[in-house]
Amino acid sequence: MHIAKLKEYNGIIVGFDLICWATITPMGVFWVASQKSKRRAIYTAQMVFILLVTMAAVSVWVLVFFKRGEKVSTDGERAQVAFACLLCCLPLMALATGTTRRMTDGHPLRSYPVIYFAVLGCLLVPRIMQAEMVNLSSKIASSLLFALYDLLGDLAVPYVDALRFNLRRSFAFLRRSSTRHRSTRRTPETPAGSTTEKPHMDSTRVPPHVSQSRSSTCVASKEEASVSPSFQRRISLKALSSLTSVLNLQSTFIAYDYRPRYLRALSDQIHAYNLAESLILLFINLSLIAVDQFVDPSLSGLAERLGGLCLLVAIEMACEIVLFMISVRLHNLPIVRSEDEPGPWRSGWCLCSAPPWLCYSHFCHRSCCSP
Repeated sequence: MHIAKLKEYNGIIVGFDLICWATITPMGVFWVASQKSKRRAIYTAQMVFILLVTMAAVSVWVLVFFKRGEKVSTDGERAQVAFACLLCCLPLMALATGTTRRMTDGHPLRSYPVIYFAVLGCLLVPRIMQAEMVNLSSKIASSLLFALYDLLGDLAVPYVDALRFNLRRSFAFLRRSSTRHRSTRRTPETPAGSTTEKPHMDSTRVPPHVSQSRSSTCVASKEEASVSPSFQRRISLKALSSLTSVLNLQSTFIAYDYRPRYLRALSDQIHAYNLAESLILLFINLSLIAVDQFVDPSLSGLAERLGGLCLLVAIEMACEIVLFMISVRLHNLPIVRSEDEPGPWRSGWCLCSAPPWLCYSHFCHRSCCSP
């Protein structure tokens, strides 16, 4: 009888459950984790924002693309669903990872594991679609396209950030220069026919350095007003030349005084994305291979599936090697590892163990309230 009355409030209980474990619980966790931070509220808001964006994105991907993937039957249709999911998740992934890179509060090694949720949700549907493909050639072609997509995306991240900084500095410089040039061209307006007598100052009472500074200021303003077209041309050329410096990442980082925290966040993001992608690839394919062998044991089929999986892993490893060679040798970025440090290990294990418990509590509430 009590359970029947409880089922009437199913929507209220489920909504309260979602609010608790999706907003209030992460907010409390991040607030406690930022005890030594000077701006705890900003850090907590940024972390909760990243988590909410990730959860919303994962929900959309699972509800939309999983249902669409269940209706397809050919390898070409599965590839279309996979690439549609990747393209749709690109803005949300850029929003989550960009917020993580621009964070200046909190522990620098305990902020990036939050993007694991976004990466897992982004790559779950494409890898399932790839694993369900029948032909090995389709799997290899899709894996090659996935690897090239990830390689180009990882290489474009520092260039996009450098371009953003260059555009911001260029627009700020143009705004300041135009304001200063406009102020120098202003002259006091006097009505026609009126004469204003300037107060006569005795030159003996004025110090020599004051008269020299006034005369030099007048001369400089006249020269600047006389060469205004060349001055504007020089401003525009400087703005355009600053945009060309984006291609040289090392000089851009030095010129605009990038913080070491940003470089570390960029390195951790690349490691997190590649690690999550490799784990998803292995886990999904090995799970499907185990299920197929349990239903229909076949030694030749097992060897073929394992050989195809090795080819997929080799393609991913080759693209990761190219990525690290370009990042370290060409861009001179500090691609360091944090697996041996205790902070990332604890944060990673806590974040990886949190979703199963949250899902378990959520499904327990749903089972108790379901009719």
